[in-house]
Amino acid sequence: MIDFTKKLDIEELNNRYVKMGIVLKESQFKVHKIEKLKEGVQVLIQSSDTNKISVLSREGEAIVFGLEECEKVLLGLRG
Repeated sequence: MIDFTKKLDIEELNNRYVKMGIVLKESQFKVHKIEKLKEGVQVLIQSSDTNKISVLSREGEAIVFGLEECEKVLLGLRG
């Protein structure tokens, strides 16, 4: 169960969403890790088929999110 009363930071994002299943283009992935960057955070995902780890991207470019934006996107992709 997710405790939405806790302050949202990189550690809390990882606690909430690492290992959560997500669906992208009808393929299954798991959130591997959420990494802090200078300008925000990026999400590393692991393929359920190949176990390959990659960065959540759009048109080949890694997506950098704000904390709240990251949470909204992950909740929207839940499998």
